Amino acid sequence: ELCIDLIKQTADSGNVEAMFQVGFIYLTGKVFEKDLAVSFLYFKKAAIEGCEKSQAFLGDMYRNGYFVTKSLDQSLFYLKEAAKEAHGVALQNLAYMHIGKREQKYWTDRSQRVSKQL
Repeated sequence: ELCIDLIKQTADSGNVEAMFQVGFIYLTGKVFEKDLAVSFLYFKKAAIEGCEKSQAFLGDMYRNGYFVTKSLDQSLFYLKEAAKEAHGVALQNLAYMHIGKREQKYWTDRSQRVSKQL
């Protein structure tokens, strides 16, 4: 519990990676009771600071309506922000969201290039 308190303190002092970690902890409910409102808050703070992992999770929350009203526009915005940093899951989600559309090939190709680099 002391470790988690330190992560939260670090997040609250502005550390972007810690913000993501706290958001993830509350999203999964493995350490604390699951709290999507707190998770969203920390992901949003980190996303504003450019954390692509948080942007990808926010995109997924908006796409599926987790805690927030489902919004494909918001989902696409955050996923595209994460994709700028070649975030693999964001690229895969973008490809999935564009099935049957012209843009699907673009996102699928980018996703495959990123996964080959790993």
